Amino acid sequence: MSSGVHGGRVPKVIAQAVAHWQRGNRLEAERLCAAIIATSSGQIEAHGLLAEIYSSQREYVHAAEQLRRITALRPQEAAWHRRLGDALFASGELAGAAASFRAAIALEPRHPRAHNNLGRALAALGEHDAATHCYRQAIGLDPRYAIAHNNLGMELAELRQLQQALTAYEEAARLNPQLAEAHSNRGNVLLKLQRPAEALAAQDRALELEPYNASYRCNRGNALFRLRRFEEALSCFDHALGLQPQSPEGYNGRGVALRELQRLEPALESFDRALELKPEYLEPLSNKANVLLCLERFEELLPWCDRLVKLKPDSTLAHYYRGLALKNLARGREAIESLGQVLQLSPADPLAGGYLVHAAAEICDWSHEQLLTETLAGVRRDTVTMSPFVLLGLSGDAKLQLQGARGHFAHCCNAPPEPLWAGERWQNDKLRVAYVSGDLRDHAVSFLMAGVFEKHDRERFSPIGVTLRPAVGSEFGLRVVHSFDMWLDVHEVSDLKIAQILRDLKVDIAVDLMGYTRGARIEIFAHRFAPVQISYLGFPATTGTAFHDYILADDFVIPPGSERFYSEQVIYLPECFQANDDRRRVSEHRPTRAAAGLPEDAFVFCSFNNSYK
Repeated sequence: MSSGVHGGRVPKVIAQAVAHWQRGNRLEAERLCAAIIATSSGQIEAHGLLAEIYSSQREYVHAAEQLRRITALRPQEAAWHRRLGDALFASGELAGAAASFRAAIALEPRHPRAHNNLGRALAALGEHDAATHCYRQAIGLDPRYAIAHNNLGMELAELRQLQQALTAYEEAARLNPQLAEAHSNRGNVLLKLQRPAEALAAQDRALELEPYNASYRCNRGNALFRLRRFEEALSCFDHALGLQPQSPEGYNGRGVALRELQRLEPALESFDRALELKPEYLEPLSNKANVLLCLERFEELLPWCDRLVKLKPDSTLAHYYRGLALKNLARGREAIESLGQVLQLSPADPLAGGYLVHAAAEICDWSHEQLLTETLAGVRRDTVTMSPFVLLGLSGDAKLQLQGARGHFAHCCNAPPEPLWAGERWQNDKLRVAYVSGDLRDHAVSFLMAGVFEKHDRERFSPIGVTLRPAVGSEFGLRVVHSFDMWLDVHEVSDLKIAQILRDLKVDIAVDLMGYTRGARIEIFAHRFAPVQISYLGFPATTGTAFHDYILADDFVIPPGSERFYSEQVIYLPECFQANDDRRRVSEHRPTRAAAGLPEDAFVFCSFNNSYK
């Protein structure tokens, strides 16, 4: 023959081709295989060697092409169908892979690996019940098949049969203690079962076996995050990104950790990077929307909500964030529409009903009486936990406000941790009073309180300003800053870290000027960093917490007899609880009635308040 390769010489030429490939001379190996294929014998061996060469270089499409030729020549040999299935699966031809594995099973029905690999193809096609059946078939044929147990666990987890998934992973790890994936998967399902400490131990075991696996490192970060060990979680995600710089999951995890550490701008950068790498990745998209809401960048938030809805039309979070953004932009009608969409998708949503009624009240739309009645009834049944601030504007029932505040804290906030203050008695020369607020700026709270800050008796008290927002450089903003002996800007510091800072400063009295108002971070006080913690002014209702000892009020804000509906002990101030700054400037310009469009001879009723109040 023209190729110069004759039947008797085929094994020798194949051996030469193998030797060339092993020495790294791929071109010569391929040339010899082509020469063999041109003859009438040795084609199977040559096609097989080429398939192996292409698979080793991850050229799976080419490998599959060679294996198809072999299965055409040897249709009754199950092993070649299995190899073709592997190559097709690796190249992304999932339906073809499933067909090849089925062909192999038809020829050798008791081969466990074929059933397992068919399960993998079906799982990738989204046929989870069928995949589960395949894995059970593989395990029935070989009960010690650890990988099949692991794969079964993944399908059971996908089907939300978490306890059964955990059992499968544990069996896989028992059969093969060195199977790192089984340990990591076990950790993931333990996290879903609300067992984060055990999840962390499982991820640590996986990383002992495969210390350079970026996915396992991300999984460990997720466990640390759930344990509220945010700094360690961030370090874990950074480590994962060092191992795999193009990991969208790593950037998303990093962003979530940064968000909890109140480093919101870097969190946005991480979410953006995750979305660059994986544009249709829902989690960083939702997380970015959440951070923009926290930053009150409402106009910027809207297109991200639209993008989230486009990817997931039934996303209640997207409609919810959009509704809150529109509400804060004073676009009440549109806000009502978006929040109504939330209730259509999820009628039992714990917050949307209250916000919808509140948005309607802001534009004097009183047509939602039935929804209001249902929402307040839900609070009474502990099934709806609307924001206590919203509830305050919808009901004057102090008992209901206590119930609502407790339910909201339990639903939306983390359980109080171990207190940082353990009963010590500070020996400060002066009582250190820390005022904690995001409103120590050009805001109604500071317009009232600036004089109080300034007029503390400096012989007895040392006031500390703790701002949860960046300082404002206005004339009034600087006045507020200078009214304190110490000024702490902690807007990019985590709740726990703030509490630790104030504990280290040996603060005697901590005053929460926000409660549940916008931008509040009530969980700072949950860490119990001071001997006395007081709620005052910003939120004139109960917080429903065990870590606010007192609330300052008067007999108008809290009528005598209603104290039993306050988790705090009420301290009644004489005459009026509300401070006012005696240095407030009053305009010298006094408009005429005509200038204000008012009649000269009529009594005018005025309320300089939001309409919902």
